[in-house]
Amino acid sequence: MEHEYTVNGRISSGTELGEKTHWIEQDFENLGLKFNPQDSSKFAMKSEDIAIDILEQACLNLSIVLGSKVAICKDHEVYGVANVFNGGSDYEVVDEDCHLWIYERGHCIANEHTKFFNEKFVSLPL
Repeated sequence: MEHEYTVNGRISSGTELGEKTHWIEQDFENLGLKFNPQDSSKFAMKSEDIAIDILEQACLNLSIVLGSKVAICKDHEVYGVANVFNGGSDYEVVDEDCHLWIYERGHCIANEHTKFFNEKFVSLPL
């Protein structure tokens, strides 16, 4: 079995990062936070198993530092042999965990855990 971790984040559109971008990336360097060069309202973190309490605290801290709404989504997919037909096999996702946090200026708006990718993360009107 293989494990795949994806940690992505979004910041309210219209939030001016300016010179804060480099400072924030340095401050959250241990989590591998990197802003998307084409769209600074999106960022990614290390693709490994970062503890959920650390990610929730990062979401809280970023929302305070930036004074805006911040969302972080951690998706953990487990790949394995799922369906066997006539001696063949399919290697696909056999288990998934998704955590989503949304904070605005230090206040928790959402904290959800699902067994599938949480589409709210993509559709959030940030």
